[in-house]
Amino acid sequence: MLWSIACERPGPNEARSGGFKANYFDVETGEEYWISGCHRDGKDALYATDVDIDDDSLDEYWVHVRGLPENKTLTRIRVPGKYSK
Repeated sequence: MLWSIACERPGPNEARSGGFKANYFDVETGEEYWISGCHRDGKDALYATDVDIDDDSLDEYWVHVRGLPENKTLTRIRVPGKYSK
């Protein structure tokens, strides 16, 4: 299952899912995945995982969501996850 962080609405090929640990699915492939909102504390996923941040989202994520402009060149991070201990 693909884990993704999105700060905006899902694309046209995505639909809400009622699946276990998946809240969206690709309507063409049926692949289920989780889209989490961005959080100031960095707990952007259900469980600890590595996350890739798109180049066109770096400024928005690091400056406006996280308040950490010094990190706006980081494109891959480890997020702690909502349910991590």
